[in-house]
Amino acid sequence: MDGQPVTIQAAVALHQAGAWDRAAQAYEQILTADPQNVDALHLTGVIAHQRGEYEDAIRWIQRALQLRPRNATFHNNLGNAFQAVGRYDAAEQHFQTALEISPQSVDARFNLGALRQEQGQWNAALAEFAAVVRQQPGMAKAYHRLGMIFKRQGQLAEAERCLSEALVHDPDFDEAALLLAKTHCAAGRTDEALEQFERLCAKSPQQIDAHFELAATLLDCGRYDEAIVQLSNVIQRAPEHARAHHHLGVAHLRRLHLTEAEVCFREAVRLRPDFAMAHNSLGSLLRERGELSAAADCFSESFRLLPQAAEPRANLAGILQLQGRPTEAIAAYRSALQIDDSSARIHSNLLMTLHYDPELSAEEIFEEHQRWSRRHVVPTAAAPRLKNNPLQSRPLRIGYLSADFRAHSVASFIEPLLKAHDRRAVHVSCYSDVTAPDDVTVRLKTHADTWRDVQGKTDQEVLKMIIDDEIDILVDLAGHTGGNRLQVLAQRAAPVQITHLGYGGTTGIPAIDYRLTDVVADPPGESRRHVEELAYLRSGIFCYAPPLNAPPVAPAPCLENGYVTFGSFNNLAKINSSVVKLWAAILHDMPTSRLFMKSHSFLDAATREDFLRMFSQHGINPARLDLLGQVATLREHLELYGRIDIALDSFPYTGATTTCESLWMGVPVVTLRGHQYVGRLSASLLTQIGCPELIAETPQAYQEIACTLTENLPRLGNVRTQLREQMAQSPVCDAANAAREMETLYRDMWQRWCRGNRKAG
Repeated sequence: MDGQPVTIQAAVALHQAGAWDRAAQAYEQILTADPQNVDALHLTGVIAHQRGEYEDAIRWIQRALQLRPRNATFHNNLGNAFQAVGRYDAAEQHFQTALEISPQSVDARFNLGALRQEQGQWNAALAEFAAVVRQQPGMAKAYHRLGMIFKRQGQLAEAERCLSEALVHDPDFDEAALLLAKTHCAAGRTDEALEQFERLCAKSPQQIDAHFELAATLLDCGRYDEAIVQLSNVIQRAPEHARAHHHLGVAHLRRLHLTEAEVCFREAVRLRPDFAMAHNSLGSLLRERGELSAAADCFSESFRLLPQAAEPRANLAGILQLQGRPTEAIAAYRSALQIDDSSARIHSNLLMTLHYDPELSAEEIFEEHQRWSRRHVVPTAAAPRLKNNPLQSRPLRIGYLSADFRAHSVASFIEPLLKAHDRRAVHVSCYSDVTAPDDVTVRLKTHADTWRDVQGKTDQEVLKMIIDDEIDILVDLAGHTGGNRLQVLAQRAAPVQITHLGYGGTTGIPAIDYRLTDVVADPPGESRRHVEELAYLRSGIFCYAPPLNAPPVAPAPCLENGYVTFGSFNNLAKINSSVVKLWAAILHDMPTSRLFMKSHSFLDAATREDFLRMFSQHGINPARLDLLGQVATLREHLELYGRIDIALDSFPYTGATTTCESLWMGVPVVTLRGHQYVGRLSASLLTQIGCPELIAETPQAYQEIACTLTENLPRLGNVRTQLREQMAQSPVCDAANAAREMETLYRDMWQRWCRGNRKAG
């Protein structure tokens, strides 16, 4: 400028070159010389808008419009400025005026669509963007906007089409490429999504969003180790990326790297104190470590920050369940479902918790299972896609589906069957959804003819895998427990579908044909509370594999102590106020006796104190109770039975694995026969090993059996020396017989299907 008059053309050149400060000075000089220069007024407003000085932009452009009121570009840019400050009515008015003046103004129509989109007027926005691409078919950003809206509305195929079109017209449109990859994820095409993310990351190494989304997709796919590497890279480049710290914590938590996960979650909360889901995830970690009260505080903070999030409320319900407070847990789950009644998983958690409440009838529980099915299962006709050969006598392809092929109670009961199956009669495939495989997983894998890792795969991918494997009989081992794949079975993955072991009742899903049980756990007439047909095993529900490293049976401690020690190693979720009341009455009957309990929940000091307080309210001195939180190994756990004379079973949800462990370690178990399957698990086991005298029909009888066992301590010691052998010789430990019976049952079910009958009679 050097003292020379500045032309508008020179000022515009500076503006277009990005030299905003020099351009602004040039416009100012022009306006000093000519205050009515309409272009300088307008463009000064444009620079103000670009700088984020929206109110200044409005004033400058309004001055330009006073001089040239029929300029469509001015109206369009003024609309942008009004939209930036949230004055949507004024913005709409100016966009509409621009279109009245210049109906072919693509910019004004695009901006009107963007305004509609920002206001949540999705269909109106779609109409505007569709009009834009009709006028200007090569406008990539309009296709991108269409893709955004279609994805939000769940029209994924349309979203993919529009985003692909955007990239045709602008191959360097990274934002469209990123959204296309996310849409592939939403459509369940994770392989395509990962390829798209990887291409974008390779093309734009500094594109942090792409690297983060790639890591997040790997996390969703269950590829935790890869996700950890990618997320660590994101954090190295962007240390303040709170979501990356959070997701890294989730990946570590899934791998049970608890120390690393805690560091990540706490850093995410430090970076963003209002990060509700980071508080929620920290709570999940603390729950895993047994710090229940601290976990509850995290969940409470999470839903304080995000009142409309169902997940933290459901997680708080889980804490209440682990503390033996089923009624409160049920109320909390129902509160979560009021926020999100579409969550099949939260509803399944509610179903599981119902079994712990002593006040609920079997009919009420069955009705809730039917509600789950009506809400979450999409009806499907018989699946013509199944291509199984209906030859009745050929070897059968059996599939076992579970998230618990690991150190878990289900593994204790399924391993002997897998090992004992007759490979001339059946081919065994295991579909493992295990998050953190362990030594048990490795061992189980050796017992399967085919092993499929389905962790991180979608239900549709698992469904296709099972159908392609031509599984004849699919056995679900989860029911409504964590990690279940009930939606796969709901779509008919195999001709015959069974539920077994993992869950204590009906699934509520019509496509599941049978539930395996026995006459003790489900006496005749129980079928009225199941949508599946009950198929009875003469040898009982459970086939138990005693731990290989179990220590020898220890002498009864009462012989040395001179007093009886009662005990329970059941999950505290099963120990409700009714159980405490009855156990307190037994302790009153025998003033010198003690109660020894072990539960993961007792790692939490507040939970432990609350439990002691419950006994105090029934007049029991807390000094008579020994509460232990956890031990390091299974052998140490089993050695603790050497401190117990008599095991007291929980109700209405009895033990299964704990009952087997107790009996194997020589400790008799007193149980109360319940009014549904979960209340008769121990009764089934005790019947099979020949100890029906330990089964009580009423709380009073339960109390009497416990007291009678203490009347003759030498006899109690003698029982202890005989129980392991008695159990070893019983059907409970006869894997070969259990496998043959199971295979016969499978064959009967298969033959009936081949003859056109869905279920065996």
